[in-house]
Amino acid sequence: MANLDNFGLDEEELTKKAEKFVENIMWFENNKDDIKKNYANLHIAISNKKIIDSDKDLILLKKRIAEEGYDLSFVLFKFISAEDIIVIL
Repeated sequence: MANLDNFGLDEEELTKKAEKFVENIMWFENNKDDIKKNYANLHIAISNKKIIDSDKDLILLKKRIAEEGYDLSFVLFKFISAEDIIVIL
């Protein structure tokens, strides 16, 4: 068994939280067009497949989320750009 003391969780609990995190990513990908309409140029925080808060300032957003009792390690934070970003490699 791997040592998971850093999160204070046993392997089963960590697996469940990781699965929920992946579900949040999938939810975001499936809803990003609608999210972009309402949250352009903002940072958003997602937990349990819903947006729990947003702010222009990521540090303030994370501070509020932590104060509400969320474990920041398992909240998905995304910046929603109003413009589509093209990366040329």
